[in-house]
Amino acid sequence: MIYNRLDILPYKILMEILATGNVSLLSTEAAPEADLQLLWERLETEYIQLNPHPDEDKVVKYAKEVYYFELKYKQVIAFCKALQFDYDEEILDILIEYGYSITKDNYINQLETVEREAKSLLDKALKYKSLIPKPEEGKKSTIDDMFASYSVILGQDLGDYNTITTTKTIALGKQIDLKIKALEQNNKPQ
Repeated sequence: MIYNRLDILPYKILMEILATGNVSLLSTEAAPEADLQLLWERLETEYIQLNPHPDEDKVVKYAKEVYYFELKYKQVIAFCKALQFDYDEEILDILIEYGYSITKDNYINQLETVEREAKSLLDKALKYKSLIPKPEEGKKSTIDDMFASYSVILGQDLGDYNTITTTKTIALGKQIDLKIKALEQNNKPQ
């Protein structure tokens, strides 16, 4: 099965992909990585548009930047290692396209410089990681904790937390917000 819509994608899988970038979780069967990446980009965009909590959008955005810079660093390092063994003009062109100063004539001697410069990608990833809010010390909550809280606040059993879809989670979040607002209105001094 391929989770190609938010109304069938379990929320826990969405959060796992956001945390790890592992788009293969979108499919329980073999599927081309490029197709899953395109599908993920569409689903992530839909999720951001539907999600009523903009703070979460920032977390998603920062996590995406961390993933991007870490992946690009790994890619540049892998390209350098490949070029150490054998010349490949396509790989060299990609490194040049990425902005690295490397020439065909003296590329072997320039690989160390490219690897050193690539470490700036990890610095950028760390910068974005630092922008992601940390959970309060000793208060690590899980998605299961969140769903349990939703059950208590809404007074209903949500069933198996592993199967709750992303769209249902968004709808539950909206219900929680409405219930909290109603409670705040009722508790205001007259």
